[in-house]
Amino acid sequence: QGDMQSPSEQFSVDIVGETGTSSGAVSYVGDGQYIVEYTLIKAGSYKIHVKTGGTDIYCGNGEERKCSPFDLDVLPGPTVTEMCEAESDESPPFSEDSIVEARVGEIGTIYVMAKDAYGNNRRIGGDIFSAIFLNMADTGVQYRGNVFDQEDGSYRVTYSIPISGTYVVSITLNGESVQHCVGASGDRWDARQYDGKSVYSSPHFCSDNNSLSPLTVIHSDMHPTSSTI
Repeated sequence: QGDMQSPSEQFSVDIVGETGTSSGAVSYVGDGQYIVEYTLIKAGSYKIHVKTGGTDIYCGNGEERKCSPFDLDVLPGPTVTEMCEAESDESPPFSEDSIVEARVGEIGTIYVMAKDAYGNNRRIGGDIFSAIFLNMADTGVQYRGNVFDQEDGSYRVTYSIPISGTYVVSITLNGESVQHCVGASGDRWDARQYDGKSVYSSPHFCSDNNSLSPLTVIHSDMHPTSSTI
């Protein structure tokens, strides 16, 4: 609250984050009160500096305990399916890209990173993803993957398919397909997100056309005690 007789430019508001500083638009609304409008699209921690005469306001607490700057935590927006990315973990002990290759009866693992409209990684769970594996030679044969909500914006999909063949992998949210990232390089699925500077787009190895990267399931190694002649 400011001086009722002061013009709207009495206060300035700067929002400082790890990627830079933006200013809020200050308007005087009457009765000594002001409103500040600003838009931030990068999720993360910020400091809001409210100043008058170039000095952070004290809020009556004195310079040693002044209230400005204020802490601000900007949360990611709602999940947008077309921005979400599914990717296999090929780090040890995994050796296969589970989106496109698997062995009969063995467990494959795929991770899904939920993102908002700007590419910020979501921090909480709650989205209902579905994973279906449809046999391309016999569409009557399909298997459902188990989706585990890791409650941090990421999801782990596990599956085991008992019949060899080629399958379309369909990982969806609200009936829409997520991006399939095959042959990933560079940052992992959980490290990629909007940097606050350049518009986020999924890497070149990601596509929302899941038919371009079918899953090939092959027989496991021969088991002597269960093999017959």
